[in-house]
Amino acid sequence: MKKLKTSKMELLKFVIFVIFVICIIGFFLLKKVSSNETDKIFKNGEYSIGRLLEFYKGNSTLFAPNTVNQPSNTPYVRYKYSVNNIEFICRYDANTYNIPTKGIKEGKNYLVVYSKKDPQKSRILFDYIINDSIDFKKSIKKFEQKSIQKAK
Repeated sequence: MKKLKTSKMELLKFVIFVIFVICIIGFFLLKKVSSNETDKIFKNGEYSIGRLLEFYKGNSTLFAPNTVNQPSNTPYVRYKYSVNNIEFICRYDANTYNIPTKGIKEGKNYLVVYSKKDPQKSRILFDYIINDSIDFKKSIKKFEQKSIQKAK
């Protein structure tokens, strides 16, 4: 009887290990897909001015004995921008593209890079605050120069 319990326990441990490995592989595959999409947007992108509608900073799990622990929530942003008089509202989280935890404010305008082929695919760039059309043009030039330097 003990041998049967031991083999069931070993099988359970093995199954849990396999599930864990599959989850880890899946996480990295999703991360790679998001990175590829961002690269495609940046390489063949157009620009617009986006308004940050919502910024959720997220929270992390605090483990304390004898309490209910809540899972961590990833930071995310929701923003809107226009392309050819069509308004788009997009949302992504920090697993898709970097979201700074400080210095960004809801209601502010930022540079948005979107895909020429599919304008719904975009990234909002928090390093480039837009107050007017002059800021917009300067931000595009700075972003393009930065992209060229990274490519070298």
